[in-house]
Amino acid sequence: MLTVPKPTLDLTYNDSKGVFDVNVSGVFNTARAVAKLCLERKQKGLMVITSSIHSQIIRKSTVAAPFAQVFYNAFKAVISKLAKGLAAEWL
Repeated sequence: MLTVPKPTLDLTYNDSKGVFDVNVSGVFNTARAVAKLCLERKQKGLMVITSSIHSQIIRKSTVAAPFAQVFYNAFKAVISKLAKGLAAEWL
């Protein structure tokens, strides 16, 4: 699942795991698979990993529009750092 639109106090571990698996593990596993292929083929390549503006900013909750995506925002920040870490290792 990409996000779980629930108030933070209603979120469960399984909610976080589902969002993490798609948003972080999916990006990591794809990047690693592409890097392995490039190494096997002795080809250089370019990898673009996108996250979200929500990795940098937090929208304020209101009664009319509750925040309800704390995991999504946190894991998009993880993806931004993951991309920088992979670049530092693989360049």
